[in-house]
Amino acid sequence: IFVAGHNGLVGSAIVRKLKDKGYKNILTVNRLKLDLTNQSKVYNFLKKNKIIYTIADNGKHALEKLHDDQFDLILMDMQMPVMGGEEAVKIIREQIDPVIPIIALTANALIGDRDKYLSKGVNEYISKPFTEKELLETISKVLIREKH
Repeated sequence: IFVAGHNGLVGSAIVRKLKDKGYKNILTVNRLKLDLTNQSKVYNFLKKNKIIYTIADNGKHALEKLHDDQFDLILMDMQMPVMGGEEAVKIIREQIDPVIPIIALTANALIGDRDKYLSKGVNEYISKPFTEKELLETISKVLIREKH
């Protein structure tokens, strides 16, 4: 793959390393049709790297998907209708899976937002808009940290 700001071999090496560690199924949770720019970046990245992904359009739908299947990572939009990311993360951590890696995707980029989301139970945070490079680096950082 080519990752903006990286040479393509570095990006493909990171993806290969993640797959070698057994990571392959990602749950993406975001507001369908309301965030097409970042949504396209996520889906194009996953599709290009042949990573299996499942889409949930809100937190409630994500909880249903988590009961039906096993995932290696959740990319969670924090502002969604029906059930937002914070509420979904709380339920996931308390009732479903206390350790599954969760990356918050949010338009909030104020000082202190990262710490706020980390204290709510996510493992990492990406502020929108983000680049493919930022997404790849964050996913690899979270998953590689998780395996150790």
